[in-house]
Amino acid sequence: VIIYNKISQRYFAYTPSLCYTHHPKVHILLSVSPMPIVEHVVNRDIVAASIGGGFLFQKNEMKFNPPAVGEVLRFFNHQIEQDHSVIAVIGGGPRARRNIELAKARGVTNPLELDTVGIRVTQENARLIEELARRCNLPIQIHEFGSVIHRGVIYIRGGDKPGHTTDYVAVQASHEAGQNILLNITAVPGVHPVQKGIIDKNTIIETISLDTYLQTIAPPSHAPGINTVFERPGAELAREYGMTIVIIGGKNPLLVFSNVRKFLKGENFTGTVIHP
Repeated sequence: VIIYNKISQRYFAYTPSLCYTHHPKVHILLSVSPMPIVEHVVNRDIVAASIGGGFLFQKNEMKFNPPAVGEVLRFFNHQIEQDHSVIAVIGGGPRARRNIELAKARGVTNPLELDTVGIRVTQENARLIEELARRCNLPIQIHEFGSVIHRGVIYIRGGDKPGHTTDYVAVQASHEAGQNILLNITAVPGVHPVQKGIIDKNTIIETISLDTYLQTIAPPSHAPGINTVFERPGAELAREYGMTIVIIGGKNPLLVFSNVRKFLKGENFTGTVIHP
């Protein structure tokens, strides 16, 4: 099926099998040992999530990763079947970083202008997911701050203004909806420890405070296009709100959403809990 996106003025192709397909041929692309299990209990009618563009897009190709998008749509469908609501903020990922680098090459140096370039990509990504969800007959609409959140509806959006990362926007949206837990779905399986500037990718931190995360893991400041597991402005706002961030991710969408389901059921799951 071919979709024409008015924002990008480009055509995108997808297959109807994206709608809730299990994609059994997906292979495990990342194996981490040990894989810590974190127990966390959640029982909520609204699920707020920040979904990274790096998870949705293939790294070296500026197009959606079909297994990842399919699992996101299956997740949406499962929540709707339970009469739950979803607030999903979509990141820019490699497409945003590429466009920011292209803007720099054209001489753009103002950080606010560079942020705007990335924000446009996040909004375009959100619109594309919205179009795919509609083709799967899912009730979905663009999220707007100040609007009432109704049960059984998916609310989706990208970024909003320069200086506000999509993680920041997701924290805002979650807080406005009365939620104190934000799910962050990303391309890495959790927060890795950093020792003397070296990331230990073979280890996942089970739980870490927001203070410690900001002091030892997060970059010291925000920069347009920066790539980190959870962006500093969002982590600082989460600390202000006393919000918990749950990091779940990886290269295998089936495993990622298996862990998401475990988390939402209150079962043991693989990932990192960043707590107030």
